[in-house]
Amino acid sequence: MLDQGTLTNEEAIAVFTKQNPALKDEIIHYMTHWSELLTPLEEHVNVFKQVKKDYHVYLLSNFHLEAFQMMRQKYPFLQDVDGQVISADVHQLKPDPAIYQTLFTRYHLRPEECLFIDDSKANIDTAKKLGMKTLHIQANDPLEDHLKVLLK
Repeated sequence: MLDQGTLTNEEAIAVFTKQNPALKDEIIHYMTHWSELLTPLEEHVNVFKQVKKDYHVYLLSNFHLEAFQMMRQKYPFLQDVDGQVISADVHQLKPDPAIYQTLFTRYHLRPEECLFIDDSKANIDTAKKLGMKTLHIQANDPLEDHLKVLLK
């Protein structure tokens, strides 16, 4: 619900602490300090910067609004995308095809001309069904090597 934009961070804290009163302090700590736990992989940031020189790059992400705004300020490379669709902004979540369609419509993209990169098989499967080329990666996968093969 946070990622879908139908629940605020404060409301989530209230719900979680009500469900787990014994973990109240931990829940509050995590929900107010989670951004310290999220850090981009340096290799992926470097690949993004290289790809951005020759291609348009769009961000399609499940993220709650406060979290994304904080991450965007903390990591300037997120401001360098050509466009973005964030789940909390549009009240849609991957892997629902509707959020992909929002991306296509908003930026006049043709799915068959897009490469979708994600770590979730469900998200990849939806992208494939919609006609996108896909790259399913995990955190430690050599993204640059995969892209060299795909972008030849």
